[in-house]
Amino acid sequence: MKIKLTSVICIVLALALVFSLAACTNTKKPSDAAYENGGVTLFVPLEYDKLVTVDTPADDGSGRLFSVSEIASKEAAQKLGEPTEGAGWLFTIVRVSEAEMHEMLCGNLNNDNFFAKDSEGNYYLIALPSDVRVVREEYNEETLADWSSLCEWADTVPKTFIERNEGFTAESYGSTELEVCLNRAAYMDGVNYTISTTGYGPIPAGGIDAAPYVSRLTKNAVYEYIDRDEAPDGEYTVLDFPDMNTRFDFFHNDTEGNIVREVYGDGEYEAYYEVTLAEGETAKPWEIMNEWYDELKAASDMSALGYTPDSLIGTWAEKIAGRGMINVEKSAEAGMYDVHIEWSDSAAVLYVWDMKAKAGDGGVLSYENGRCVVRTYNEDGDFTEAVQYENGVGRFVLNSANEIMWEDETGHAGDDTVFISVK
Repeated sequence: MKIKLTSVICIVLALALVFSLAACTNTKKPSDAAYENGGVTLFVPLEYDKLVTVDTPADDGSGRLFSVSEIASKEAAQKLGEPTEGAGWLFTIVRVSEAEMHEMLCGNLNNDNFFAKDSEGNYYLIALPSDVRVVREEYNEETLADWSSLCEWADTVPKTFIERNEGFTAESYGSTELEVCLNRAAYMDGVNYTISTTGYGPIPAGGIDAAPYVSRLTKNAVYEYIDRDEAPDGEYTVLDFPDMNTRFDFFHNDTEGNIVREVYGDGEYEAYYEVTLAEGETAKPWEIMNEWYDELKAASDMSALGYTPDSLIGTWAEKIAGRGMINVEKSAEAGMYDVHIEWSDSAAVLYVWDMKAKAGDGGVLSYENGRCVVRTYNEDGDFTEAVQYENGVGRFVLNSANEIMWEDETGHAGDDTVFISVK
């Protein structure tokens, strides 16, 4: 049987129309409303979008990006003749700089929580009400059903905000009394504290950067108050704030090395914390405190020898083979030093580091911005560079023998290595 070409074309067109209609019928409708401000987006499920207002202030001086409130509470407050400002408030998302974040961590955040960091180094906080903001003409299970659903959704916002905005990573900080005191030691000028161990006396603050230790103790860590009648057995390291009449005891107990005791006054008040440090941190809280103590003691010893950061200026060679060279120069920025390191791995491969280091007491320079590249040379002497990392952390310490110890926390290139002055 012969089929005309025109009939075939009609059949194809008819099938195309059928599939087209089917596709239109099956198209998934958008499930979220999107609110953009400051280059980031808050997604609100459509079922909740009709229940809330989303304020997106432009260039807000406090860093507010999104403030979400329930419509029904505002309407109820208006009907009852009550203030509508603050009625139905669920949460506000705020963006701040690292310096602003550090300043905020030195005080109690109440119900506010830092939860994320973006690729540009900004930090994000979700501010939550400290009291219930729901308003109704009548309060019962039926009238409060939407409010309960909105509160449950608000709890999920930090996680979905990180997932749906590019370049975000989860980064949280708490504000227990212990965490606030730790942050003050790191980020507030003039805070008086000492660290001591059972076997050695207290070493006062000064000369070192406490921030790397405090970051390990607080970043993505969980501090929980626990009920406890007695302290763990054994030794402990003490972080004391005499001006605040408060101290914290970090216990060394093998099975309870995550317990910290807070003591206020002359022992009239005690509280206990159970500390869970960030995933990947292998040290116990007391071990980090001991590292902090050791650096304070080293800085104190170097000051006693008359060393200053300027004592590190010059060129230094790796003591055994001389293949690694460190050059230290004073930076144009006050209290800062430019450090350049070259270390030959072979005739064709050279490792190069550059960092800007901060002066401490005695012969100590610390850095958090180390950049490491690998140069590979060809026969003509030309080379290509491959970046290994750009956020290296470490320090340079001048020991009692007038040798530089390079403590490279990121790449560990300086482990068990000393550098001597090249005259």
